[in-house]
Amino acid sequence: WATCATCMAVGDAFGTAVAGLGDLDGNGVPDIVVSSMGVVFVLYMTRNIDTVCIVCPVEVLSHDIIDVSSLITSSGVPSSLGALGDWDLLGTRDVAMGYESDATGGANYGAVFILHLTRSSAGVISLASSVTIADGTGGFTQDCTGGACRFGSSV
Repeated sequence: WATCATCMAVGDAFGTAVAGLGDLDGNGVPDIVVSSMGVVFVLYMTRNIDTVCIVCPVEVLSHDIIDVSSLITSSGVPSSLGALGDWDLLGTRDVAMGYESDATGGANYGAVFILHLTRSSAGVISLASSVTIADGTGGFTQDCTGGACRFGSSV
């Protein structure tokens, strides 16, 4: 994990949202996505098999960083994450990211982003494309009278 010492700063709220993605790297241990300020981390997990234990704890083997800062219209941290199937058929599970403070449809109306992920030949997962679902965007409308709907607080 020390390889990511420069990835985060105080207040980045690492771990605000977490979702399981299944075993992306084929090592038999499920991997996860974790939110932080402006990014989503794909954490590849492993078990320490050098330790004698009944139930061996998991630890982070490596990670990829997906920059989502260009998608969101206000500061803050994604409020929710959910694993989807491979919706775009690129061979990698896609992720729903809720962002309750997003201002796409209006101040604090919130949004859900469908993150279509892809894997390079080197095995690095990155953002291939995305779809924004918010008031008036992505075929969705909501009645957010008075504002602060917080759409996307949970996915």
